[in-house]
Amino acid sequence: MALHAEDGGGLGPQGNGAPALLRCSLCPHVFHSASSFQLHLSQHTSKPFQCKVCLRFFRNRSTMRVHLKMHAGALMYHCTVCAVYFPTLKLVSSHMKRHKDCLPVRLQH
Repeated sequence: MALHAEDGGGLGPQGNGAPALLRCSLCPHVFHSASSFQLHLSQHTSKPFQCKVCLRFFRNRSTMRVHLKMHAGALMYHCTVCAVYFPTLKLVSSHMKRHKDCLPVRLQH
């Protein structure tokens, strides 16, 4: 991970009054403090896969691919309680568990 310092217009390494800005070489983020920058860099190492549309990071490629379906408009599955759409049946099934108190109970005969 490369660290790039920019002239912030002050008393930083450039000697002009403001601290240098720290620019991430992996994304467009810029930081004023080294601690914020280091925290940000940990996102790149723990979540190496990045969405090319919104620049969000993911831990694995398959999760990112599911996320990309949302950008592509491939939200084919919906919750029957709140009508939220999802890209996979697994995600809508997981979401439906939140509504377990709202769903009718199936009686067994």
